[in-house]
Amino acid sequence: MNKFLGTFFAALLSAAAVASSAHGAPSPVVPPAALQRALTQKTLRTTRVAALSHRTNAELYKRLHILFEPPRITPAAAKATLPAAARAATFRLQLEEGKFTSRASGFALEINGRVVGVTAGHVMENISRFPFMYYKGEGGKFTAARITSYRTSNRHGTDVAVFEIPEQAKPFIKPLQADFSLPAAQQPAAIAGFAHDQPLYLPGEEILFAGPTNLLLRKETSGSLRGLCGSPVLVNGKVTGLYTGFFTKDALEIAAWRELLDPVSGQELPLLHQAAPIENILPLVEQLGVPGKVAFSGPMMKVFGHPVAVLQADDSLSSIEQVRNGQTVDKIYPGPLTDPEHLEQFFDLQENDVLSIIVIRTETPELTGGIRMYQVNVSTGEVETQQL
Repeated sequence: MNKFLGTFFAALLSAAAVASSAHGAPSPVVPPAALQRALTQKTLRTTRVAALSHRTNAELYKRLHILFEPPRITPAAAKATLPAAARAATFRLQLEEGKFTSRASGFALEINGRVVGVTAGHVMENISRFPFMYYKGEGGKFTAARITSYRTSNRHGTDVAVFEIPEQAKPFIKPLQADFSLPAAQQPAAIAGFAHDQPLYLPGEEILFAGPTNLLLRKETSGSLRGLCGSPVLVNGKVTGLYTGFFTKDALEIAAWRELLDPVSGQELPLLHQAAPIENILPLVEQLGVPGKVAFSGPMMKVFGHPVAVLQADDSLSSIEQVRNGQTVDKIYPGPLTDPEHLEQFFDLQENDVLSIIVIRTETPELTGGIRMYQVNVSTGEVETQQL
């Protein structure tokens, strides 16, 4: 993992330096010596692919610089009481009635006049054998209701799920409204849900990065937030995202990111939350309640706008390798910042380079052949597919 991160962020630093030069003065987050070294190693390229590669990466890295900037939002203490709107729309999710296992958060959302339940995809996968929602029913008494219909997303970064709210719970639930546009960076946000089985409201969050499959927020709280996954991320009172956890899955990965990024910025990388943009639930809502198993298609993978393939329900984007004249130049393992519609990001590409994309059908490899490789000529968009 560390080897991957080293390669990944070496590419990031190099492209960030070029992005700075393209916008005038060097970015303050890149030390002048490192910037000069990067500029010395770069040469001006006139090919269309190189120009597109430079421009695409420049925009991405310019947005990532914000991760290191001081907070513009005044930190606010976490609260044990939810605002009225969130209190009426949120509830706990749990595996089996009365069992204290696999608890998480969920909320009701109104979409085009239809009210649905929403949570993180991994939450529903964890409790899908006997999923229950707990809400305040008659007389304010906590009541359990069985969830019988739900849909979860694919595994490529869109960690979302929707479900039918049981009929007996609907009179006691008031849905939130959605904002399907991506929030602007350095905009205040809040997270409302349940952690360790208790209400938790985080009003002092700050949007740092917004992409089509992932939002990053500055985390001002410390300690475990177990159970908060599946909570709504609120901007101006509307749901713009769905909380899915920390930026990385475990402490070792967080340490590795910090080790690589701290020397670059000259300051510590803040703790980060991640969330899925709420727009990602729309395909699931369309399929909710449809009889039988309906295949869910994920995003279309693209390279410089050239379509490659659609990620299916059980597909996982495993790795992307840059090949030039038959030789591997660079390789990354996709993380939260990878956009399937812009797989050229993080690569310094030249004309007729090939991106070799590995996709794994994680759930049923013995039935599907398991691994598929797409080799894309970045100049022509030609795709060769191999079953491995």
